[in-house]
Amino acid sequence: MIRVVASTAAQPMRHATVEEVPGLLASSDTSLVLWVDLENPTEEEERLILEQTFRFHHLAVQDCRHQRESQRDEDHLPKVEDYEHYLFCIINPIIDQHGGSPHSTNANHDDGNQQQSQPPRRRISSSGHNIHTGQLNAFLGERYIVTHHYYHSPSIQRAIAHCERNPGSVKRGPDYLYHIILHDIVDQYAITLDEFDAEMDKLETEVFHSSSRRTLAHILAMKRRLFQLRRITSYQREMVSRLARGEFDLIADVEIAYYRNVYDHLVRASELAESYRDVVTGLLDGYLSMNSNRMNEIMKVLTLFSTFFLPLTFIAGVYGMNFHVMPELEWPYGYLFAWGVMAVTAVGMFIYFRRKRWL
Repeated sequence: MIRVVASTAAQPMRHATVEEVPGLLASSDTSLVLWVDLENPTEEEERLILEQTFRFHHLAVQDCRHQRESQRDEDHLPKVEDYEHYLFCIINPIIDQHGGSPHSTNANHDDGNQQQSQPPRRRISSSGHNIHTGQLNAFLGERYIVTHHYYHSPSIQRAIAHCERNPGSVKRGPDYLYHIILHDIVDQYAITLDEFDAEMDKLETEVFHSSSRRTLAHILAMKRRLFQLRRITSYQREMVSRLARGEFDLIADVEIAYYRNVYDHLVRASELAESYRDVVTGLLDGYLSMNSNRMNEIMKVLTLFSTFFLPLTFIAGVYGMNFHVMPELEWPYGYLFAWGVMAVTAVGMFIYFRRKRWL
């Protein structure tokens, strides 16, 4: 599916058709700002927009198709490249946060209602929620922005809705539009971290009250997911940092402050993910300590039982030898005497253990 948004001085925002794109690009109107969004496009749509209309570099187009063509179930790493007349940016947003199979969604296209299978998404999950990362590609020119993604992107949808509510936003240029998208993507990291926070509270209660093997699996899984989230945010930091420090002429000076704001939020999200990982490591240590203490208590009880019964077993063994010359063998009170010796021994051991505070 291809969506086209155009803005001019005469008309701040309107939805255009794909057929209008070449004419709009050739227009001499300096106030023109064009946004072309490709959502799960077919190969024909990619060739039409990326290769024939905008004539982007074939390496950038190849990176756009990485998610579909990759055989290793992975997205391309975030990056920004300067192709002189445009910037090519890749970022990995978190999408479809509340479940759903990453392989089950198909997109319907307007041309012939063609259904096209979508490439696998990298999944990060904790017990309370599933998180999927996708690959969002963007080309930023002086008068246009082209976004490309194989899945429905809530960030793109919210950015378009924002522009519809505030038509003047489109007039501020492609760099401002891309900032809106980045800001929303970084906000999703914060929402995801909040979910991890709630999950860790449940884990803490579980560790100290009703831990089990499932608790250990949950802790290890969350630790691994937080490490992956930390790694993803770290990759994004370098990419957004290059946009925020004024390295590229296509990012206007007036917009750099917005990119710095996004960068600050991303740094906080990355550091928070790292701190949560430390908390989960502490929970793992707590779980192991609780299990170790529980095992020590069990071994203590078993050892005390063995210690109590050891002298009693010895006494029973002595009087069970049945030698004819044993003095108590013919004694009428021998049986009661043996029980009395065992009872006195057990009580004496119990008093001794209590005084030593072993019980």
